[in-house]
Amino acid sequence: MLHVDSQGYVLNARVQRTPRPLIERGALQKIKGIIVHQTGGSSGASSLSSYAMQNANGTHFLIDKDGTIYQTASLLRRTSHVGRLRARCVAEHRCSPTELETLKNFSPKNEHRMEIAKEVPQRYPSNEDSVGIEIVGAVVVG
Repeated sequence: MLHVDSQGYVLNARVQRTPRPLIERGALQKIKGIIVHQTGGSSGASSLSSYAMQNANGTHFLIDKDGTIYQTASLLRRTSHVGRLRARCVAEHRCSPTELETLKNFSPKNEHRMEIAKEVPQRYPSNEDSVGIEIVGAVVVG
């Protein structure tokens, strides 16, 4: 069971409360998804520093290489960790003829607007309805 306090922070000894208010963007009304990201960076400290900058983007949780879990934003607040939504039906090869026709004239802004009108799971979760978790590290191939 996950216990969360009235400010939206997890009550667990393994989760370090490390608020970065500059990444919070407004109320998170309902959580419909969890999005896991990878930093590409070498340390949690660098991500935590970037979260403290003006107009920073960030996630609710940051997991460092040593397993330390930092909660950087309240679960009651949105963060900007997802870009504009892409059409899920394209990725899954299941677009209706109407959707395909609309997507012919590609515009990231219009595609996002069309997707956000759908309900999850017909679309990917967005900043408005998801919790972001970032894991420190980069992909190494080979």
